Amino acid sequence: MNFLEIMYPTLVMCAPITLVIIIGIAVTALWLKIMDKNIRACPECGRKAAGTIVETEEVLLSSYVDHKRRTPVRVKKLKIIDHYQCDFCEHTWERSFNRTEPVPVKVTPRGK
Repeated sequence: MNFLEIMYPTLVMCAPITLVIIIGIAVTALWLKIMDKNIRACPECGRKAAGTIVETEEVLLSSYVDHKRRTPVRVKKLKIIDHYQCDFCEHTWERSFNRTEPVPVKVTPRGK
């Protein structure tokens, strides 16, 4: 057996897997583009992808230290509020979501 006799069946088996991965990436990219257009749709005039973020606001909901992990981590819960404005009818609206982000805590040894 030479190198080509081994590689040909391997390439034939990998081709369908590669094709499925490429199609999956393309479908995911198309789905994300459609979702972005729907998220930025103006509730007043109904145009898709018409909203532009004018301002972003962060509101601190809570902050605590999580001691369950090996090293303590401060956890901040934020409410993010995005203010949109329609490019066509100038209508303004807002969307909000909550975000949790860990912040490392500096541990100082006792007695110093």
